[in-house]
Amino acid sequence: SARHIFDRATAVPYKSLEELATVWCSWAETEMRLEHYEEALETMQRAVTEPKASADRRKARAKAEGKGQDYEREIPVQDRVYKSTKVWSLYLDLEESLGTTDTTRTAYDRAMELGIVTPQMVLNYAAFLEEKEYFEDSFKAFERGIAMFEYPHVKPLWIAYLDKFIQRYEGTKLERLRDMFEQAVSNIP
Repeated sequence: SARHIFDRATAVPYKSLEELATVWCSWAETEMRLEHYEEALETMQRAVTEPKASADRRKARAKAEGKGQDYEREIPVQDRVYKSTKVWSLYLDLEESLGTTDTTRTAYDRAMELGIVTPQMVLNYAAFLEEKEYFEDSFKAFERGIAMFEYPHVKPLWIAYLDKFIQRYEGTKLERLRDMFEQAVSNIP
């Protein structure tokens, strides 16, 4: 019964994206409270999947230039929820806990492609890869994250990246480390 109600609630034309994101997250949290973990993951997978109508609108928007930011307001929140940071944050947590290494990597990569990651998500992704002993991929995640943010948001990424690199290579790749420090210093005021 609750699933049916939540399913209907996700179709309501909400005024803000935040309201719909809260409904999706509440649905997944309800499933988790009932220890239906796979259903919670499936719910969040539905939430982060781009609707076909949204993809069609995005293509039409690319053809019809000049609409600006007002165009986003014309799109129903159901077609924008797949870009919600709140929804992705819960989905990534569930994917890390319940998914495989490959599905988790795919989810993080998709979030980065959409440009909706936060610095904390980048740190989580890098830590996940390091935990699975994908050290170079962890460094690539840091590099992608650093390219996405500016100061001051990039500062914790640089600090963690440099610390992890120093710990991993213990002074054996000094030239690469020098280049990283030069890049960090040049990009941080």
